[in-house]
Amino acid sequence: MALAGVSERQRISLSYLEQLFGKLRRFKLVDSVRGPGGGYCIARPLDRVTVADIIRAVDEPLDATQCGGRENCIDEHRCMTHELWSR
Repeated sequence: MALAGVSERQRISLSYLEQLFGKLRRFKLVDSVRGPGGGYCIARPLDRVTVADIIRAVDEPLDATQCGGRENCIDEHRCMTHELWSR
């Protein structure tokens, strides 16, 4: 897959995608192919790639709570996802 095409279709900055895929390559999650028709491809079978692998590779903060980790939920009660994801 060529990043320029992904950037255009998904309306994501090409430089941001290049940074992300550089990190994915360093963690051996994707391989890069140079030259005409080049791009990136998955480096191992998908059933051996976890979401945790990707999160660790791109080193992006992750917060899956509804309150954004701020515990500012309605009626001063934590949101249902807070306990589940904050651990």
